[in-house]
Amino acid sequence: MMPGIIIEAWRGKKGQCHRWQKFRHSSHNCYREQACVRCGEPHRAGDCPRPREEPATCANCGGAHPANFQSCPVFKKEIRNKRDGSMAETFADRGRRGTAPIAPAIVEDS
Repeated sequence: MMPGIIIEAWRGKKGQCHRWQKFRHSSHNCYREQACVRCGEPHRAGDCPRPREEPATCANCGGAHPANFQSCPVFKKEIRNKRDGSMAETFADRGRRGTAPIAPAIVEDS
């Protein structure tokens, strides 16, 4: 241990991709299409044309809330899955199948 360094227990907060807005998925290596946290459309939240007075649209369930809303049914399902130890398929699971890297084509000189 290093003096002055305190190691805390992991709090278990659900990971959410800030690019694609899905849970149990990191934006660090995400190459999926961008999804706005406010409207679910393919752009950054900072570029969202939707007026702030209009209700948000969740990119996960389509509900009238932002994608990071903790009462979202998809978020609650993630919490239940973690608590129950369930390996039920979620949006993030389905997305992982589509994010595998593609090997570059080999072009031979003739």
